[in-house]
Amino acid sequence: LVLAAAPSGVQGLRRVPLEGVTSAEAAEALVEFIYGGGTAAAASSYQPATDAINRDVLLLAQRFQLEGLEVQARWHLASGVTECNTLGRLAICEEFEIADVREMLLSRLIANPPWLFRLATDRGIETLPLVMRDLLLRILVMVGGRQQGTACDGDARDHTKKAGE
Repeated sequence: LVLAAAPSGVQGLRRVPLEGVTSAEAAEALVEFIYGGGTAAAASSYQPATDAINRDVLLLAQRFQLEGLEVQARWHLASGVTECNTLGRLAICEEFEIADVREMLLSRLIANPPWLFRLATDRGIETLPLVMRDLLLRILVMVGGRQQGTACDGDARDHTKKAGE
């Protein structure tokens, strides 16, 4: 995607490549934020239609170091969470290292077994091994498992040996 604009009084277009961004709506949000001065009115009007658009906005906010725009996108990521969008939002949290929203989503999953079951049976969870590990650790703590592991004798190859070898 390429953002093209002609500043007033200047002939010709200026082009800014927006690598990795696939939605024109994300580019619009960027322009609205910049020209709106990051005001509260601009923040309240930020309502991306999809999580993919919000992901692109996060990418732009981080790339251009626009903290206010990033805050808006992070707020949207944390609001309107449903059983169906939790996995996608966790993936965004992993990609952009958004620990606070990730923590909130994991806590919500642990508190809601039907959501957790849906997530556990979704093949998409396989792309988020750290999320799977953190969920497993939380469940173990809930059921009274040890909170700290101990070193095991042997190494990872021991787990792949067949019985009788």
